Amino acid sequence: MRSYYGWVIVAITMVIFMLLVGCLANAFGLFVLPVSQDLGLSRADVNTGYILTVLGGAAMAPFLGRLIDTYPVRRVMLVCALMFAGGMITVGLSENVWLSAAMLAVPVAVGMGGVGTIGSMAIVARWFKAQRGRAMAISMMGMSLGTIALTPMVGLMIASFGWRQTLVTLGIGMGTVFLIAIALLREHPGPGDIEPGAAEYLASQPQPTIQEEIGKSLGTLQILRMPLFLLPSIAAALALSAAQGITISMVPMAQEAGIGVAQAATLMSMLGATSIAGKFLLVWVGDRVSRSISLAVMAAATAASSGLLIFADSYPMLLVSSALLGLAVGSITPALLALLADAVGAASFGSANGIAMLIGAFTGALAMRGAGELYDRTGGYETMFEVFVGVSLLSLMLLLISLRIEKGRSLASTLAVPITPPA
Repeated sequence: MRSYYGWVIVAITMVIFMLLVGCLANAFGLFVLPVSQDLGLSRADVNTGYILTVLGGAAMAPFLGRLIDTYPVRRVMLVCALMFAGGMITVGLSENVWLSAAMLAVPVAVGMGGVGTIGSMAIVARWFKAQRGRAMAISMMGMSLGTIALTPMVGLMIASFGWRQTLVTLGIGMGTVFLIAIALLREHPGPGDIEPGAAEYLASQPQPTIQEEIGKSLGTLQILRMPLFLLPSIAAALALSAAQGITISMVPMAQEAGIGVAQAATLMSMLGATSIAGKFLLVWVGDRVSRSISLAVMAAATAASSGLLIFADSYPMLLVSSALLGLAVGSITPALLALLADAVGAASFGSANGIAMLIGAFTGALAMRGAGELYDRTGGYETMFEVFVGVSLLSLMLLLISLRIEKGRSLASTLAVPITPPA
């Protein structure tokens, strides 16, 4: 029996995530100092470049998702890969700050979304049903692996060749790898591609096959009216926004408590390590439990992390809080994407993913701004972490409602036995 090609798809998308996160997203900080010195910019001005990339990607996500649901995924990914490579090379060669900002806000941002979270995950969603959660978790593990394996390499490149040559080299190299990866991808399973365990899964949860889903894309309003899309999306956005607020506050809090810079930095190392552990945990749990339950556990972990920080008076307590937060951060996104793919179907997953990304970016921006405002107004962290506990518990409540709806729909499907007409 031949191996299932879907796992090749997972491996390819893992490489894509390794490159996008390891060489750009998490390596951005390595460019801050040399760029600011070369161009005479402030740190805030350089950081704005990354903010533009994040906001540009969020704004374009729903549009990209609709394109991926309407046209062949590989075609959209190809255009996005070329835009990404061109944008990176232009930033490396440009002497004009406004041109560089425009490149980061549009071509680079569109490329990252179209090739990465939206494009790659749409392909994975089409190839998996029974093991969708496991497949997405393994694919997104590339984000953590890229930070470990590739970000230090980028630092060495900058030290050896300068930031401009590094960006040009990354643009050419990553663009080439993306084109090869896209050529190896296949849109969806063929007649001979049978996912292990799919027959049992489809028998227990009657749904259309992937082939039946292709070409039946839902509209944006239809997706937004679906409780099993809207509730988990808002809940995950709330939990992740709380996690973002905690993350940017934890190290300054530790330093203000008298903990040295090096020791405070280990809190982020712990967060990164347990983030990988969270993805491994999701791979192990796989599709044995409801996606809503997995997300609810992670929301509870975020609440616990923030709650600990209210009373944290020692480094070990901070370390435990960081570990809980890492488990949540590492698991929430792949679990959410698997749930959305189940809820809307593979043919509408791109649109659903894009809308969810926009919701997440908006709430994340509010959380990071709000964290700073609360600290400035109260002069401390206690109120901030109390708010984040409340936000996380609201996320948990929405997920429990989602779980109830999910169980109700499953029960209705089980009871819907066809009536055989009399002879």
